[in-house]
Amino acid sequence: MEISVIIPTYKPQAYLWKCLDSLFIQTLNKSEYEILIILNGCNEPYQEKIQTYLDNHSVGCNAILLQTDLAGVSNARNIAIDNAKGRFICFIDDDDWISDHYLELLLKANKDFNCVVESNVLDYDEANSTYKDDYLTTVYKTLATKTNDLSVLAARRLLSSSCCKLIPREVIGDVRFNKDFKIGEDALFMAEVSKDILHVRLSEPEAIYYRRLRMDSASRSSVSSRYRIKNALSLCRQYIKIYLSSPTKYSLPFFINRLMAVAKITIKLTLS
Repeated sequence: MEISVIIPTYKPQAYLWKCLDSLFIQTLNKSEYEILIILNGCNEPYQEKIQTYLDNHSVGCNAILLQTDLAGVSNARNIAIDNAKGRFICFIDDDDWISDHYLELLLKANKDFNCVVESNVLDYDEANSTYKDDYLTTVYKTLATKTNDLSVLAARRLLSSSCCKLIPREVIGDVRFNKDFKIGEDALFMAEVSKDILHVRLSEPEAIYYRRLRMDSASRSSVSSRYRIKNALSLCRQYIKIYLSSPTKYSLPFFINRLMAVAKITIKLTLS
C-alpha cells in the first residue's frame, strides 16, 4: 500500500460524495492506495449513508469507514493515522476534492522517504461557481521558479496546512495532531514533524487540490477576540515546547517564523 488518504467528516452533506468520487477515479492503480473516512462526533443516519455510498460506488477501491463518538478533526485524523497502512499519508477535507492524476503525480514527485510533496491548489467559490487562486497557489507558483528541493524554511508557508501534500509515514512517526487546538492545529502538526523533513518538492501543476469555499461554513470571525488571544498564547507556548524538545534537529528560523505568523494573524483577525 503506497498511500493512505485520510478524510475526517462530521454530519456530511452531498459535498462528501464529490470528494469521494474524485478518489474513486484516480489514475493511480487502486491497489496502491486506500481511503479512510472517519465519521466523528455523530453516527446514524450518516454512517449508513456513507457505507451505502461506498458499497455502490467504490468498486475496486480500498475504502474504509471508521466511526468515533468523539468530535474533532484532530482526533479523527489521529485515529486514521493509527489505522493507516500506506507508506505515505494524504489528508483531504471532506468538502474538497482532487484532480484525476493527483495521487499518481504526487507519488511520482517523491524520491525518498524524507521528502514532502506539495500539490497545486485552486479555490472553488460556491457563491458564484467560479475558480480562483488560493494563497497557496501564489506560493506554489513563486517557489516553482526556484529549485525543487526546498528547505523547510523556504517552504514554510506551504507547511501551514497538512492538506494539499503527500507526507511520508516515516516523517510523521509517533507525532499526532494536538486535540487541544481547534485553530492552528494544522501548522502545529507540520511544525512538529518538520525535524524529519529533509526537503519539500512541488508536484507537477496538474496535480490540483480543490478547496471549496462554502457559503454555509462557520466563519472564524465569530470567534471572540479573547479566545483568539488565549489560543495564540497557547500555540506559542506549544511551538516553544516542541522546539526545545529537540533544538539540534529543528530549524530555529522556521520556528521563529511560526511564532511571528501566529502573532500577525491573531492581531489582524482581532482588529478586523
